Amino acid sequence: MRPQRTWSPTLVIPVADATSMQHLIGQGGSPTTSLGRQAWLSLTSPPASPQLNCNAEGINQQGAGSARVRIGLLTSATDCTSAGSATGFGIETSSCGQQLGPAVGSAAGGTCGPNGSDVADFGYLFVR
Repeated sequence: MRPQRTWSPTLVIPVADATSMQHLIGQGGSPTTSLGRQAWLSLTSPPASPQLNCNAEGINQQGAGSARVRIGLLTSATDCTSAGSATGFGIETSSCGQQLGPAVGSAAGGTCGPNGSDVADFGYLFVR
């Protein structure tokens, strides 16, 4: 008997009016999606546990706080003006005087030191 393969979760991100990925990311805007928080959190293993509020999702999401995400979910302890955590692809957060956050996965934000709940993961991005 052949061993069964286990595949990572998949998320299809529908975006309109994009001629290419370069156009979509480079257009300076931040196209939003409506996939929902749980869809983004299901992508990491172990499951991500970012902050509970804001939940802005899509491309080039950046709040007034210290976090931004190229493709994914931006979260906060209060609202989008103080976003400090993110889940997805191309994460960057800045807290505790250093750059934190995996390139793919989830950055918890505001949890400094070795006991933070960042999830570094591996992901593929296919564009059609």
